[in-house]
Amino acid sequence: MRLPPKKRPGNPILASDWNMLLDALAARTPRPSAGLELVSTSGGFIYRVRTVAAGGSSVQGDPFAEIITYKDGEVSKTGIRGGVVYAGDKVWNVDHRELNLEASGTFLVWLEIGVTANVEDEVLLPGLETSSTPVWQQAEDDYPDQMIPEAPSGSGTAIVAIGTLQIEEGKAKLTPVGRGSIRIDHCPGTLSHTRLLSE
Repeated sequence: MRLPPKKRPGNPILASDWNMLLDALAARTPRPSAGLELVSTSGGFIYRVRTVAAGGSSVQGDPFAEIITYKDGEVSKTGIRGGVVYAGDKVWNVDHRELNLEASGTFLVWLEIGVTANVEDEVLLPGLETSSTPVWQQAEDDYPDQMIPEAPSGSGTAIVAIGTLQIEEGKAKLTPVGRGSIRIDHCPGTLSHTRLLSE
């Protein structure tokens, strides 16, 4: 959505310009979703996480921050608790990460999310337009670099570190880097994320 052209002092403001400005503001106003509540405060808006569940398995507790035992049909599995990822117009309910307890070692675990930044007239704007399904990844080496969105495509890849996973003698331990659901954001030149803890 384009903004109306700038006016000089004394120039009239046309109704079409005023309406274009209102439409542009509405397009940039944050909106609530099934998992994200928008709360008005004296300083603007804040996000508050709603409890989200899918497939009958709750993601309450410490999303992305703890080892759990859960049921997959009739089978009990051990894994890292999933949670909610907010990125652009998408709200992803990420499944638990199943672990192979026979694969001993120390691993770095992260989520990889393809993102598309807001672009207008081939210029990057703050925020994300949309995103693709988050994918669990792990490796023994360092976390990969993020791919920062560039114009004109606006496409990039966000890397969200989950923590260090240790598997030894059939037991798993996770040292998380943060707790709570994840909100990914973009400012031209950077990708960042925040953790949203349920109240």
